[in-house]
Amino acid sequence: MIFTSSLLYDLIGILVALVVVIISSMLWALTYWKRQNIFHIKPSFPFGNAKDFLFGRRAIFDIFDEFYAEAKKANASHGGFYILSLPAYIPIAPAVIKNILQNDFQYFVDRGVYYNEKHDPISAHLFNLEGNKWKELRAKLSPTFTSGKMKSMMPIVVEITERLIKIIDKEPIKDGLEMKEYMARLTTDVIGSIAFGIECNCIENPDAEFRKYAKILLDGMSTFSGILVDVFPNLMKFLGVRAVPAKFSDFFTKAVKDIIDYRETNNVKRKDFLDLLIQLKNRGNIDNEANSDISEKTKITLDMLLAQAFIFYLGGFETTSTTLSFLLYELGGNQEVQDKLRKEVFDVLQRHGNQITYDALSEMKYMDMVVNETLRKYPPLRVLIRVCNQDYHVPGSETTIKKGIKVIVPINSIQYDPEYYPNPEVFDPDRFTEENKKKRHPFTFIPFGEGPRICIGMRFGVMQTKCGLAMLLKNYKFELNTKTARPLKISIDKGLTAVEGGIFMNLTKIKEN
Repeated sequence: MIFTSSLLYDLIGILVALVVVIISSMLWALTYWKRQNIFHIKPSFPFGNAKDFLFGRRAIFDIFDEFYAEAKKANASHGGFYILSLPAYIPIAPAVIKNILQNDFQYFVDRGVYYNEKHDPISAHLFNLEGNKWKELRAKLSPTFTSGKMKSMMPIVVEITERLIKIIDKEPIKDGLEMKEYMARLTTDVIGSIAFGIECNCIENPDAEFRKYAKILLDGMSTFSGILVDVFPNLMKFLGVRAVPAKFSDFFTKAVKDIIDYRETNNVKRKDFLDLLIQLKNRGNIDNEANSDISEKTKITLDMLLAQAFIFYLGGFETTSTTLSFLLYELGGNQEVQDKLRKEVFDVLQRHGNQITYDALSEMKYMDMVVNETLRKYPPLRVLIRVCNQDYHVPGSETTIKKGIKVIVPINSIQYDPEYYPNPEVFDPDRFTEENKKKRHPFTFIPFGEGPRICIGMRFGVMQTKCGLAMLLKNYKFELNTKTARPLKISIDKGLTAVEGGIFMNLTKIKEN
């Protein structure tokens, strides 16, 4: 094709005009919160308020913390933020957060987190699903986490934790052990057994397949890629971008499908999480406990089953192992707290025949305080995401959150706010005495979220954490190794709270009386 000079000039003119329109649109978008007359920090073009994050200089969570602090100085109950030119709403006051997560939940049902059912079926799980799909599935899965089912799982957790103790006993514990790795091997074995009836053997073999692929999964989960797909979800779906690393997804899908085929072919029942999901697939309900009138069309598909198995696996091993690791780090640096907690463990277990049981753990009130203080300092998710699904007027203000606007609840910022937690960097379990809890707004502590979308596996995660902690304290005294950084360096590019450089501890075996 031969271009005349006139045609070339026309094309250049069109291109320039297009660029001008795009730039003008972005500049106009970056005045959104100014036009809304709401607190905001002046954005930079074209990065919004996230420039340092997008250039890899700072964690996005640190930027949210800075925004939160500036909003507090301005006595703002909420504010507006920009990721590129996209506006996001950040609630600051606990009362506003309560309205969003609980009182006016119907306006904020969805998380707005990217998933791709077509190219990446296991990304369409309970955490990500929206609207009626989420509501129906949540109702179906809720009976999975009753106290009765927690109690029935407890002996398995105890038995696997005892295996960990036997392995640690063989290690040169005085030279320091990297506890995050050991905790991850423990929780992977627990979730493998309880959820799928699989002997993952990660405790005995750190190179076992489920541990190897778990590392692949976590390495592929970055806040940068997460924000990229959330900013351009339709383009990402068109391009077939997967939310879960393909290598892990293929491995996990095959492993769980093989177990399902074996169980259905041989009529094997194990009363674990996978059995419950198979019931939902085949019958639409769990043990006739709920939803007995569910029709054939509302049964979950195999892809839906695999997706729920995946999120239970991820939530079951990673958040719990991370929390346990942070717990041991804080106990290693606070020997008085560790000694007090160990005494409670021994005192309670003595009343229960020296057996770690569900009821025994329920009596450990100081342990509750220690776990809660750990979750305050190291929430597994440092923000909660919601998306407004219809225009919402913020009570007590002139602000309307428009349909489609992302809402970012800054958990980390709230739980480090000195107004609610004086000297927030200090580890102090006494913040969670009943008396002190009553002095604070309940929505200043939301490590698992709140309202109808509170983490469905919260009780299981806490039970697993407390069981592991009780067993470890019963057997060892923990002290920080010199290889452990103080303060800890938190990763700047992980969706879940993670530490860089490991958590190394010196262990001293406690002799039985």
